[in-house]
Amino acid sequence: KTQGYLAESVEQENGKFRQISYMHELSNTFLRCRRCRFKLVHIRREMLNLSDRMNKLKKRAARLKSIREKQQLRQAQEQAQKQAYQASLVAKPAKHLTNQS
Repeated sequence: KTQGYLAESVEQENGKFRQISYMHELSNTFLRCRRCRFKLVHIRREMLNLSDRMNKLKKRAARLKSIREKQQLRQAQEQAQKQAYQASLVAKPAKHLTNQS
């Protein structure tokens, strides 16, 4: 009878230790979940920040491209005006002199 009682007591104690072990594992799992959630929140914030910065850079690049295109157009117009002015300075034969020959 005593042996049976001791065996049963030992089984109960082992069961308690298993429950404690399961509780410890469960606690570790919850801690891991919390850390993962914090990491995900941090990554999400970082992604939003990077997306925001990327959009600002795209807008800036588009604005700079527009400015560059306007400058190139203005330079092309100035060049055309210079060429037209240079062409107007070239000596042209007089019409009345060429008709007499």
